[in-house]
Amino acid sequence: MKLRELRYYQGPAFPPVWIGPGLPPPGGERGRLTGAAGPVARGRGIVLSIEWQGLHYSGLLLVDPAQVRSDPLYRLLVANVGREIADIGDLEVPA
Repeated sequence: MKLRELRYYQGPAFPPVWIGPGLPPPGGERGRLTGAAGPVARGRGIVLSIEWQGLHYSGLLLVDPAQVRSDPLYRLLVANVGREIADIGDLEVPA
């Protein structure tokens, strides 16, 4: 399964909703991944940081533990810091 195919409850998990200084925030798979922190939220989330149009944004990627474990996903994301979010969406989620 690709990262962009992950679901959390009824909606898509990736990309997360971005929050930051710019309005409106980037929608969809825009920006470059600048960091990942986690797992947080009892192992259900990873905080992602991106840069888009010179501004920095953060978002909480929430996952269903029955669908994917957050530790391997976190390691995958850290290994891909510096890549475009659209490219990261194509990555296969580790089982």
